[in-house]
Amino acid sequence: MERKNSSKLIWLSVLAWTALIFYMSLNTGDDSGALSGNITKSILDFLSSLGIHISFENAHHFIRKAAHFSEYAVLGLLVCNAQKKAPLLTQNAPVICLWMVLVPALDETL
Repeated sequence: MERKNSSKLIWLSVLAWTALIFYMSLNTGDDSGALSGNITKSILDFLSSLGIHISFENAHHFIRKAAHFSEYAVLGLLVCNAQKKAPLLTQNAPVICLWMVLVPALDETL
C-alpha cells in the first residue's frame, strides 16, 4: 500500500508542476513582465552593490529565458524520476518523450 501511495505522490508532483507551468503561462504579458522585472531589479541591485553593472534590458531578457529553461528542466527531472520510480509503461522513452513534447507544445499555444 505504501508503494502505491508513493507512486501516486511522485506522479502528483509531476502534475502539480505541469499545472504551475500552465498557470504561469496564463498570466498576461504585463503581469509576467512585472514579475520578472521585479526579480531582475533585485538581482541588478545586488550586482550593483558588488560593482557589477548590467543593463536592465539585457538582464531582464536573460532572466526570462533562464526562468523558461528552468521550468522545463525541473519538469524533465520530475518526469524522468517518476517514470523511473513508478513507471506508467514498461518502456520509459515513450512516456518521457510524450510528456516532454506535449506539455511545452500546449504551453506555447496558451
